[in-house]
Amino acid sequence: MKAVFFVEKEKYMAAKNSLEGNEEASRLSITFRDNASLGMEKEGYYLELDGPDELIAKAKELLKESEAKELSGEELKKVEDAINAQESKAEEGFGAIFG
Repeated sequence: MKAVFFVEKEKYMAAKNSLEGNEEASRLSITFRDNASLGMEKEGYYLELDGPDELIAKAKELLKESEAKELSGEELKKVEDAINAQESKAEEGFGAIFG
């Protein structure tokens, strides 16, 4: 399962520390992406979590303290599309290097 959240700039370290400091949540794939790197106007970070449902649920509980907002609907689609485009560019770059 995947989940994507928006974390305000001021709450970034609190969100990061709460996830990395928890034994269960730290087993997730945790990726923070700066808004500018995705071409988004909202100032802050997008957090992508990937892993088993029960660990995602644990992470959601931990993220309440940092007021991270889980994305849904059109906003989620827009951010996922930007993440996929960014990852595709990175893969193309590696392909050019290792051809």
